[in-house]
Amino acid sequence: MAKRDPEIVAYDRRSRKEEEVADIEAFLEAYERATGEELLIEEVGESPDAVCRRPDGTLIGVEQTRVRRSPEAAHWQSVLDHRDEMDTYDTLEEIVRLIIQKGELRKNFLTKRNVLLIAIAARFRRFLL
Repeated sequence: MAKRDPEIVAYDRRSRKEEEVADIEAFLEAYERATGEELLIEEVGESPDAVCRRPDGTLIGVEQTRVRRSPEAAHWQSVLDHRDEMDTYDTLEEIVRLIIQKGELRKNFLTKRNVLLIAIAARFRRFLL
């Protein structure tokens, strides 16, 4: 397999981080509406993806992850099964796998208290009748 251009790799990494931060910001808005408590982003990084501060000063880590199919699985499901989206069972299986994986990583996080944000991307289609 050919090496990827370092500039493209850096761009991809930066783009993924921007998506993570956008998901975290959307979550924080929903969190405040649901709980009445504002969490403010103190720092964006890795392990966890963001460190937020509660009004009482408590630090909370927010670790974001996305449910995705591998490009190979997406290709073959599209070709063989004529499916463009991930199957419900496969989605649930992937969510469980991500929870277990992130749970193991949590012991290495900078914060003691953490929230796992699982982003599920859905494609919306418009059908013309």
